[in-house]
Amino acid sequence: MPPVPLTRRLGRYAVGSAVATAVSQVAFVALYAAGTGAGTAGAVAFLAGVPVNWWLNRTWVWTRGGRPSPRRELLPYAATVAASAALAAGGTGLAGRWIEAADLGRPATVALGWLAFAAVNGVLFVAKFAVFDRLFAAQRRDRSRHQVPRTTRA
Repeated sequence: MPPVPLTRRLGRYAVGSAVATAVSQVAFVALYAAGTGAGTAGAVAFLAGVPVNWWLNRTWVWTRGGRPSPRRELLPYAATVAASAALAAGGTGLAGRWIEAADLGRPATVALGWLAFAAVNGVLFVAKFAVFDRLFAAQRRDRSRHQVPRTTRA
């Protein structure tokens, strides 16, 4: 399958991320409104979108099929997700502490906490696309190299 052009990959990544973000946003608001701390709610909500994002990215954005390579796909993806989750939880938790210190009432606190969570994940969206695009672009180059027939004998 030929590689998808950059603009189309970015568009597909945005749609896939929007779906995963919707899952995460619902989880965050439900957990935070129920009294879970902002950092914990952010981490759990972030992780709720991971399986959706993995599948859409791998199959639709970067047109990968078959069994994923643990070393070349799963490990780099997991490391990126773990770093992103830590940053999402840390950033959202820090913002949550500032927001809660303002004592604005629960509805305003939840709304501002949600905005902080969305802002942190907006920054992570761009960073993760760059990482994943480089990861899968390198794999496309490797696959192409193996598909070229040899014209000389070794």
